[in-house]
Amino acid sequence: MNKYADIVEQQRRILYERRTDVLFNRVKPNVLATSEPELYENLCAAYGQVKVEETEKYVLLIQMDACWSDFLDYASYIKEGIHLESLSNKNPLDQYNRLLIEAYGRMDKEIETRTLNVFLKTEFKEEMTVPLDMSELRIPSATWTYVINDSFFQNRVQLF
Repeated sequence: MNKYADIVEQQRRILYERRTDVLFNRVKPNVLATSEPELYENLCAAYGQVKVEETEKYVLLIQMDACWSDFLDYASYIKEGIHLESLSNKNPLDQYNRLLIEAYGRMDKEIETRTLNVFLKTEFKEEMTVPLDMSELRIPSATWTYVINDSFFQNRVQLF
């Protein structure tokens, strides 16, 4: 079943590299400055640019992890029923890859949207720290993987 894991592994490596670049400051997250420049300027004036960028980096990393966790959940959901594609004379592996590529393509926008939502939902006060709603920033505790077989009829013939 490695053929089902290959696409996920390639996508994991891409996201891991992007995440590592953000984590080690090789890439500066500029989601807030690009999408909400007025809010970014106000936050920088109130809390300082360094603090705002640190907070944005933290939020972005958490949202990347959360979106990856959601993506893996979606991948396992697809795996559960992908064998049914063989009933319509479609290749289950091709359909699986197509669905995962589409979902992965939407992940960048989802990460950006979630990151912005954290800042837009936060009520900023006069404190020296950027106040964040920590319930929005829960880190996923674990992920899991399932093994399946895409030969629906081979397994079901024994039932008759």
